[in-house]
Amino acid sequence: MRTLALAALVALTGCMSMAGPWSGERDAGLSPEAQAYNHYLAGVIHERNGRFELAAEEYRKAADRYPDSPGLLLELTQLYFGLQDYENARAVCSRALELRPDDASLWIVLGMIHQRLENYEEMGRAFTKAVALNPQDLLSYEALIVAEQKTNDMIGVIEVFEQLIELHPASAELRYQLGIRLARINDLANAQAMLEKARELKPSLADAAYALGVVYLAQGDAAKAAAEFQRFLEGEPTNINAQENLAGALTRLGRYDEAIAALEGILQGDEAEPVHYLARMYVLLRAERFAEVAAAAPPEGAPILATLLSALARQRLGEPYRLVLDALDEVEGDVDAECHGLLNDLLFLSGEEETANYLADRLTAVRDDGVRTKRVDLVLARALMALDRHEEAGAVLLSSLDEHGTDLWLHYGLAEVYEALDDVKGVEKHLKVCLELEPDNPDTMNFLGYMYAEAGIKLDQAERLLNRALSMDPGNGFYLDSLGWVYYKKGKARKAVELIRQAILAMESDDAILRAHLGDAYLLRGEVEKALAQWARALRLDPDIEGVRERIDRYQPAAKP
Repeated sequence: MRTLALAALVALTGCMSMAGPWSGERDAGLSPEAQAYNHYLAGVIHERNGRFELAAEEYRKAADRYPDSPGLLLELTQLYFGLQDYENARAVCSRALELRPDDASLWIVLGMIHQRLENYEEMGRAFTKAVALNPQDLLSYEALIVAEQKTNDMIGVIEVFEQLIELHPASAELRYQLGIRLARINDLANAQAMLEKARELKPSLADAAYALGVVYLAQGDAAKAAAEFQRFLEGEPTNINAQENLAGALTRLGRYDEAIAALEGILQGDEAEPVHYLARMYVLLRAERFAEVAAAAPPEGAPILATLLSALARQRLGEPYRLVLDALDEVEGDVDAECHGLLNDLLFLSGEEETANYLADRLTAVRDDGVRTKRVDLVLARALMALDRHEEAGAVLLSSLDEHGTDLWLHYGLAEVYEALDDVKGVEKHLKVCLELEPDNPDTMNFLGYMYAEAGIKLDQAERLLNRALSMDPGNGFYLDSLGWVYYKKGKARKAVELIRQAILAMESDDAILRAHLGDAYLLRGEVEKALAQWARALRLDPDIEGVRERIDRYQPAAKP
């Protein structure tokens, strides 16, 4: 919508000079359309920098100077919506509807606003109007998807789909859209029910088969998952996501030869990645086709893990393998990218618990056989951490430090272990060593800064660390949230709210912890209703999130006596 609005304004203003808009007399001598353009650009800049109230003020000025632009009004509506200023959102959206009364997407937005205002009759009328305007395609609600992307408010969109389904219970498409969003927040039982109903209503809805496969796999029902992926692949035989998920389901079922065939189908295409080669190596090991493992290694991108899996195959064949592992530390490769990236991908694809157990058992056996290699220890520790066996992982990493001396990734792994064990001093000790070894790593700065914030200690140092991390990666949602949490702990509510809201928008998906943080920051600012709204979102995103239910129970009476 922003692009459309901007294009419309550019067309109206022509090739105006940009020399004057940022001076003190920004609007002097300019046409109303040019003034609107200037304020619009100022709003864009404020919004990108997380200054949402200032952005709303500039968009409002733009809309006042160019009142006949529905695109501008929708932009302003969505910003007010993100700020939870629903009365202003309603007023502006109503202005847009005066200009475009037949726009179904605007009626959807108005319905969302009335939902937040608890005007349920008005909400129902708005949704009904949207459907009446576009009865053949219930999913052409561009504004609903834009609102989801703009605010990263997965729960808000889920609630809208739930209301739409109440109005149109026979819509398979609406149920499918709701089902995939419920799956994204890990509400698997309700996602399954919604997707199964969608397919019952419309058996030809092929995407429901894929989504159901993902849900069944996440619930541990590999047999049902495999059947759904196979059904989906009948219509889309080269879909790489379905192929890799099918391979994962078949691996969990012990149907290794079929899993290998599915992976080979991926490798014959041009979208194959190193993890698919590693998955085939792993499944060949499980199938006891040891002689084929080494030849299945990826041509590039995973030299450390490929060498490790090849050595395990040589061991099982009774061939010399220790020299291969003893030289593993000299193999050229990025051990962090392989352990934190590729290994995690392999665990996810092939089944985390079973794969981690297999690797932990085999690597423990080679260590017992006298192998002492940092990279073996790092992979073993990562497998143990995936199994929540953090004490054992810590023992492996500490013994490796004793054996090999200071190493960046051994210290970083120990910091992760101590974080899981709630040992603040242990985390601090090892992260400080990491920063001595690699002083410009923003992820390490964020790790240490956030740990200080969580513990409520050394907040000035945390602020410096996080500001430095953000100077290297200004749009990183994790860094923004960490700095916002530092300001919360310092009692600076306005800064905390601004940064955490900006962090939510920067994340790839909605996040329970960030929503809880934002709720706490709103409470610090004295805005109990807004705090309760964010805590409710956090709780639905993660029903087990610590402390949020208690905060809702404590403050609900204060909000609604």
